[in-house]
Amino acid sequence: MIAKYDQPALVEDYIGGREFTVGMLGERRPKVLPPMEVVFLDEEETRPVYSFEFKQDWSSKIRYDVPATLEATQLKALERAARECFIALGCRDVARVDFRMDEQGKIYFLECNPLPGLTPGWSDLVLIAKAAGIEYNALISEILSGAIRRYKERERERRTEARGPDASKPSYGANGTQSVPPPPAPEEPRIAPAVLPGT
Repeated sequence: MIAKYDQPALVEDYIGGREFTVGMLGERRPKVLPPMEVVFLDEEETRPVYSFEFKQDWSSKIRYDVPATLEATQLKALERAARECFIALGCRDVARVDFRMDEQGKIYFLECNPLPGLTPGWSDLVLIAKAAGIEYNALISEILSGAIRRYKERERERRTEARGPDASKPSYGANGTQSVPPPPAPEEPRIAPAVLPGT
């Protein structure tokens, strides 16, 4: 491959075992959706890879189990790994993280998709969300909510900067002295008229 394409190539070991994909929603404290297992149906395939061809012909080559059947410790480990990858890679709003788990239960990070497919009834994240009780419109709304909040914050900051300094702050003269309005004049003391005897 190096000779053919005249560029460096990355060669990695094939990791066998179960394959999972985990949906993530949110930002600083992302919500971890139930893991989905991609089950390869062809037992003669010794080194299956969840390729685009498998996704196109998924009914005969793979099965989606969501939520995946996992022991409590395995589920916790997958959720923790997904959350840590999401934060370490600086993701926000949405992502889908893929893993393999070997026979000893060791988890391997494969890749993170920060812009996963959202085709209704077909894309992995949509299927995962539905299994978690999140309908399509609610999924889209939740993905957009963080971006909308950040947009409103930026617009509020922009308007504040455009207005200039706060008028309520004290102003200063040319010599740097603070301009303070004179104090109000004291009221005239009110003296009750004297009542003279016999008047």
